[in-house]
Amino acid sequence: MAINTTALVKASSFYTVDADADITEGETLVIGGKTYTFNASLGSSDGDVQLGAAGAYALTMGHLVHAVNLTGTAGTDYAAAMTRNPYCDASWTADILTITARVAGAIGNLIPLTIGTSAAVVDNATLENGSGSFDTFINELQAGFQLNSALLAVLEGAED
Repeated sequence: MAINTTALVKASSFYTVDADADITEGETLVIGGKTYTFNASLGSSDGDVQLGAAGAYALTMGHLVHAVNLTGTAGTDYAAAMTRNPYCDASWTADILTITARVAGAIGNLIPLTIGTSAAVVDNATLENGSGSFDTFINELQAGFQLNSALLAVLEGAED
């Protein structure tokens, strides 16, 4: 038996980074309301990202991806106090920094992106093209299956 559910699609957008215009000391990108500040001498605050040498913008973007996703090496790529971005994940390919909502659905279209550097251009002021609603998805599952009350409580976020 096939169940038809409305697809949940994650919102995303991107920054295009200019290889000829290095990100410099103190410049920022704001992703999902969290400010990431590039520093040649790595700071200790949540949001501080290690700046690569002049011409090493790919290294700098790699540090930023690690900071957003909280991967890589704390204290080397980003400040030891860094916390994971609560709303977004990041990836880097060629000159494109892609930002994707962590949660699928149209709600991701509300996540803001801004720039504080001339070395990057943001595609859109918010993430875009997210679609669907978790509530609709669950209702469609309920209509298609006979789910037990324990599973429904978990899916609906009910607490014991």
